[in-house]
Amino acid sequence: DLHGNLHLPDQFSAGVTWRPTEDLSFEAGAVYTVGSRYRSLNIHLEDPMNMTVASQKNWHDTWAFNLSAEYQALDWLTLRAGYIYETSCMDDSTADYMTPSNGRQRFTAGVGFQWDNWTLDLAYAYLIIKPLDYTQAAASMPNSGVRPGRSHNGSSHLAAMSLGYKF
Repeated sequence: DLHGNLHLPDQFSAGVTWRPTEDLSFEAGAVYTVGSRYRSLNIHLEDPMNMTVASQKNWHDTWAFNLSAEYQALDWLTLRAGYIYETSCMDDSTADYMTPSNGRQRFTAGVGFQWDNWTLDLAYAYLIIKPLDYTQAAASMPNSGVRPGRSHNGSSHLAAMSLGYKF
């Protein structure tokens, strides 16, 4: 038997849209994440071990900022593009592998198709992950499993597809 408690951070977001024409819109937004609520991840193991595995997080509050545009090129075709910048929730003394990031940038592109009541949306994002050094975390949390080293040249390609039908 095992159990644990996880306090996920609250998020607050705001955004604005400007539509200079019927077919074109620009959006800007911000998300504030109260990462300081996420202090630790504790897993309690019952019989026969009767122990608690604690992983200190002590994350920081973070911001994410985004800009995007959407253009209705044709009645059945929508084009989208965007950019997101995220600050880091960790400092060097509490870095771990759960979120191997010291902040990120994301470049996005998408296309939407509409036929009668059907919609098909395709999206792509390229994620650039800032380097993170684990040396201080390994020294300050010796039993955490974090080893000295660093993540660098991090990137990721993300793709998504959504198919919908409007009743």
